[in-house]
Amino acid sequence: GMFSTSADVDASAVVQLSYAGVSVATSPSMLFTLKQKVTHTPPVAANIYITLPTAPVYVGESFTLTIKANTGTSELYVSNHAVNFNSAYLEYVSFSTSAVFLASAN
Repeated sequence: GMFSTSADVDASAVVQLSYAGVSVATSPSMLFTLKQKVTHTPPVAANIYITLPTAPVYVGESFTLTIKANTGTSELYVSNHAVNFNSAYLEYVSFSTSAVFLASAN
């Protein structure tokens, strides 16, 4: 793929605008860096973790915060979580759960 797991990759691009098959505009070459792909080591013990957005989130946009549990070989009967945030900057919108579990959010 384009994203390296060992280092950032410098690249360049040119944008060309065509209309009816005819090139009508071309941008100057633009330089950018493809940041190194983040890799995580798999957990070795039971744990709970949160997955946050991996790209910038801008004012007015929504994002998903995912809470997952790795129970190893144990069954998960109940799990309670509190997600604290500054309401001056973020707004709670909704909650959803896997069909495997009973939902209870407040």
